[in-house]
Amino acid sequence: MNTIKILEWYNRTDIILSNNNDRILEWKKLAMLFLTDSESDKNNRETCITEARKIKAESDEFLKEKDEVTVALNLLSPLHKQILEMFYINGFKATVCSDIIKCSLGQFYSWKKKAVQELERKMEENAHSNI
Repeated sequence: MNTIKILEWYNRTDIILSNNNDRILEWKKLAMLFLTDSESDKNNRETCITEARKIKAESDEFLKEKDEVTVALNLLSPLHKQILEMFYINGFKATVCSDIIKCSLGQFYSWKKKAVQELERKMEENAHSNI
């Protein structure tokens, strides 16, 4: 996933995780319907548990990725972090962002480009330091 898509995804992770938790609960409820010792119930129960575990693993991966982005964002200058959060994560329009940080639209786009490049560099550094 490229850096811009990651930032746009970042703000939706809480919704994704909440939906995943709902799906896990549904699989657990379904598993409770298969409580007898019959072979069929055991197989159905195991299928439900397996599906819930897959969703849990996906959620764990989302949390890990979100933490990596958070760490990289926190390594940026306050201005670069603010620009990326306003524009990509919170979805503010460029004109609103430039008004908030009191700069021209051209200056905002220049700073935004530098902020994305800096975030990419920080994420790359973090990825290499984890090897």
